[in-house]
Amino acid sequence: MRINPLPPLQCLVSFDAAARLGNFTRAGDELNVTQGAVSKAVMKLENFLGVALFIRDGHSLRLTMAGQQYAQFVHEMLVDCSEFTAKLMKDPGPQELTIASASGTANMFLIQRVTSFSQAHPDITVRILVRDGLLHLNTSEFDVGIYYVRDVIPPGLAGTRIIEEEVGAYCTPSFLGGALLQPDELLEQTLLVADEQQRQWMGWHNWLKLTGAKSTRPKKTITCNSYPLLLNLALRGQGIILGWDKMITPHVTAGQLVRASEATATYGGAYHLLWPAERRDTAAVRAFKNWILDNK
Repeated sequence: MRINPLPPLQCLVSFDAAARLGNFTRAGDELNVTQGAVSKAVMKLENFLGVALFIRDGHSLRLTMAGQQYAQFVHEMLVDCSEFTAKLMKDPGPQELTIASASGTANMFLIQRVTSFSQAHPDITVRILVRDGLLHLNTSEFDVGIYYVRDVIPPGLAGTRIIEEEVGAYCTPSFLGGALLQPDELLEQTLLVADEQQRQWMGWHNWLKLTGAKSTRPKKTITCNSYPLLLNLALRGQGIILGWDKMITPHVTAGQLVRASEATATYGGAYHLLWPAERRDTAAVRAFKNWILDNK
């Protein structure tokens, strides 16, 4: 029996991209076509269905109720079709996975784990995307991400906590000669200050307030907009740096850094494993999620 009616496949692909990204221009970028081509394809699909899928209000684009229902169905159908097609192809090539993180997280946490993950899953090709801050991240750019979230996960993303926040002060063993200072006493030392790459991150001013210091004005600072560079300065004995538990741990375990104070602080946030909320997981994404939760 002939299957009927069937909408044009390319119209479904354009609609899926526009529904996920909420914008014809970004959908065009993802599909490597113009904004106008996406808009025409969606209109063609709406005419075919006889149903409006989007509410177009100036520059705003919102799914109708019918559009929301159709979008979920179409996306799942396209993902199923893609995955089953890959299984049937004689040479589908490696599975691909794009992992996003801030530069500090990539250097201190992600690199070692990606190496181990790749050894455990040699069939998956991994790409690391460095974006310092969730505000600079587009859901079309990545499959999973590891980011610090202080309060709530931003709209469009879903995730789970993997590292609870505990921020301490660290330096080389020789910098203070093994002494543990009170927060106020740290102000007499050189503090390594990170410019706000991600506004949710804790800086020295707030760390000192949270740990009960009477003042928040250090005697001397070295400021940089790259946390990995500040970490290198700390490792060279040039000052005291704030470090997140689990992130800074490898350097502590190796004896390169020690606590400069027993005090720690937290906003109650955590590092999260994040992913686009409306996207269905591929086999590669499922493998990484399971692996990182087992090896966090």
